[in-house]
Amino acid sequence: MAHEHTVIQTRRNYTSLAFCISLLTLNSYSKQSPKICNAIGALTVAYNLDLKNQTLDYFVHHTMGLVLGGIVTFNSHTFNYPGPPPDIFDSWINFEVSTIFLCLYYIFNKHSAFKAPFLITFVYYRFYKFIPVNFSEQARMEIRDICTDHYLIEYGPCINMMNGITIGIITLNTIWLRLMIQKMNKELRRRRVDPLNGRINH
Repeated sequence: MAHEHTVIQTRRNYTSLAFCISLLTLNSYSKQSPKICNAIGALTVAYNLDLKNQTLDYFVHHTMGLVLGGIVTFNSHTFNYPGPPPDIFDSWINFEVSTIFLCLYYIFNKHSAFKAPFLITFVYYRFYKFIPVNFSEQARMEIRDICTDHYLIEYGPCINMMNGITIGIITLNTIWLRLMIQKMNKELRRRRVDPLNGRINH
């Protein structure tokens, strides 16, 4: 059973790594061809269908990813509008920069080299960059553009879902950051240096 769990998690790590790289690569071309955003949405839906045997936090994360992916896939704005896609798309997709380091951390047997890059990019993209962009007046206008003439969802529910996902993902990222800080503090206490003799206490 433990071996089966390890195999599943290893497969998920490699799948997540491929998903993140694909998403970031596709997004780099979306400025020239906004329709790529719809393809990114479809890819996001496919990836987040993996809901079986997930922990509660990842189940919630994947569920929000499914809804967001569906909204992006069937939005008419990027499908029909020739201009650049909404800036809020960048703020969401850039989350995956930190996920790349998390995947590498587990793929390389929890190698410590990936801890600092993961934490730095996690805070940078998921808080420092994301929050100002998504709580701006421009973001509100972009959400209205995304939800106007949506192929699948009525305007009002679409707006509510977009706003709900924004709050939901900030809440989830805050919970994860708190858990990471707690884990770091625990490791520091376990490895603290005795000031009297310079010996590391375990």
